[in-house]
Amino acid sequence: MTTKTVAQATANGSVAVGGGYVWASFDTGAVVRLDASGTHAVDGIAGDGAGAVAYGDGAVWVANAGDNDVGRLVPATVTTFATPTVGRRPSGIAVGGGAVWVADEGDDTVTRIDLASGSASTIPVGRGPTGIAVGAGAVWVADSDDATVTRIDLDGGRPPRTIVVGNRPTGVAVAYGRVWVTVQPTT
Repeated sequence: MTTKTVAQATANGSVAVGGGYVWASFDTGAVVRLDASGTHAVDGIAGDGAGAVAYGDGAVWVANAGDNDVGRLVPATVTTFATPTVGRRPSGIAVGGGAVWVADEGDDTVTRIDLASGSASTIPVGRGPTGIAVGAGAVWVADSDDATVTRIDLDGGRPPRTIVVGNRPTGVAVAYGRVWVTVQPTT
């Protein structure tokens, strides 16, 4: 495995793969596009507090905490498009089930942006939502300040459910028939 430093930033940020590139966002506001081999940066895109990045529906989606919005990038041209405003301090983003899902840490909500219409709606979740993932028929949200994960059914058939997981969950992923959650150790 080859590693390459592409930007200096603090520990907050995320990475996504899609459109023939690797995308990395940093809370400094930068989004970096890497070639698929990961050996060099193709270019950087300035943002305003880009804290999370995801790929889906043929685009790169960037949660911008500085502007409380989501940017949509076309991978080949790095052309940006405006999307609806989301809640305060968007900290996580995922794409699936016909929508872009944004964890709004400052409002304790998730914003759902419908890919077909572009309309946005909000769903209340636990306190301090950070990580978010789509899979297994649901959206999974790490509620850092409540030590829980909120499960939102994609079909809207049931109200959101809360699962206690441990101290300050921050990341969540769905793979291998399971939901994986990172939690901080207790001191």
